[in-house]
Amino acid sequence: MSAYHLNPATKGCQRKTSQGARRRIFPPAGGFLLRWRVGGTLNTALVTGATSGIGNAFARRLAAEGYGVVLVSRNLARLAEVAADLRSRYGVEVEVLPGDLSDREQLERVARRLRDDNRPVDFLVSNAGYGTGRPFLATE
Repeated sequence: MSAYHLNPATKGCQRKTSQGARRRIFPPAGGFLLRWRVGGTLNTALVTGATSGIGNAFARRLAAEGYGVVLVSRNLARLAEVAADLRSRYGVEVEVLPGDLSDREQLERVARRLRDDNRPVDFLVSNAGYGTGRPFLATE
């Protein structure tokens, strides 16, 4: 059985092998949270904007590491495509939650999912959004 060790100095996680050596398993440079929840179950991440760009990269990386993912996007067709790919490629639990976070009702549905104690989300990748094309202080 492998033991996992969070290294605060490098913000990385290492796996202790059966020979006692430590092998860095993630992240390459960034910083994910602990891989295992108390009790030994895999963590779950909710990723907004999961069908393209950085959100999609996060969803793929998390799935590759064995995390369960909840994918949120307003593009339903692309959402189903990404979910099917992650399931088949990595064999992880993937939940699809279509939603446009600029709509209050849909935003609340995502918030309810985050608060669901029966299906806990361990961390959030809040990536959905768009650019306004003007300075931040000039926006409403």
